[in-house]
Amino acid sequence: MSEIARITRLLEQTFEGKPYYGPSVLGALITDTSEAAWEKALKDLKTANQALVLAVQHLDDAILDKEADRVGVSYYLMLHGTVQHDAYHAGQISLLRGQMTRVNPRP
Repeated sequence: MSEIARITRLLEQTFEGKPYYGPSVLGALITDTSEAAWEKALKDLKTANQALVLAVQHLDDAILDKEADRVGVSYYLMLHGTVQHDAYHAGQISLLRGQMTRVNPRP
């Protein structure tokens, strides 16, 4: 498979497909904006992160150079990518919260 074909596949997967890391862009858009849906989303996110941490705690360093199934990169790159992904989104959330505070200051 050519590099262009691989990049095209990644673009499709991340926007509207089923990427390995979770929902695509379209899949992440929550249509139910109720308080209950928000609380469920937070609970599901915490549960998934706790399961990931528990799974990683049981790994041995020897696995880090091996290729992770269905991902096509080493466990090392996948796990570091996950950490960087979380840090990126934490920054985005912080920026958005700052913007919301400026637009809608609390009394």
